[in-house]
Amino acid sequence: MNRRQPLPAETPVVTVEEVGGRALVAAPNSIAAANGILPGLSLADARALMPGLAVFPADPSGDAAALARLADWCIRYTPLVALDGANGIWLDIAGAAHLFGGEADLLADLHNRLGRLGYRNQAAIADTPGAAWAAARFLSGEDRIVASGEARAMLAGLPVAALRLPPAIAGDLERLGLRRIVDLYPLPRAALARRFGLLPGERLDQALGRCEEPISPRLSAPLHQVR
Repeated sequence: MNRRQPLPAETPVVTVEEVGGRALVAAPNSIAAANGILPGLSLADARALMPGLAVFPADPSGDAAALARLADWCIRYTPLVALDGANGIWLDIAGAAHLFGGEADLLADLHNRLGRLGYRNQAAIADTPGAAWAAARFLSGEDRIVASGEARAMLAGLPVAALRLPPAIAGDLERLGLRRIVDLYPLPRAALARRFGLLPGERLDQALGRCEEPISPRLSAPLHQVR
């Protein structure tokens, strides 16, 4: 029986998926990403950048199952937990943070526990799901807590992609010089909708708290006993 030997910690690793007959990078580890290997890059180009790349097939269904298990684990912090796409989890901690000593202590506990479980993670707390999503993914440094009422100022300098826009829409906005979220603030909403549809304005309103964006929490699986 052959056992797979553990890879050295400094090994660049990617998972790869086939798209349209091409092998593309699905996810890099931090070492590969630091060397310019990002999702969507062809495997041939990735190997040209780093010949010692370790390559494994992507497992979307396995990743989804693991994310769902992690979401269930997060119920220790709040019963209102929801999945956010393929790589994120929402936690509605309104009314729960004080049980952990406040928002900063809750965030630190979450970060430390996930680290001990082997998960690299980025997290943020904000008034709205959209602002928290943007802060977690686009602010550099440690975990972020956006003070209440400060979402508008925090979002201003971030790229328009931080509004959870599809790449095509974000690209169209950037080509017209609307590269930062602050560039969208003064635009008449009707003109924005005519050119780019309703989504940019809707995402902006959600992030700023102008309209509600409730999350749909996962329901715990019912426990059954058979005797």
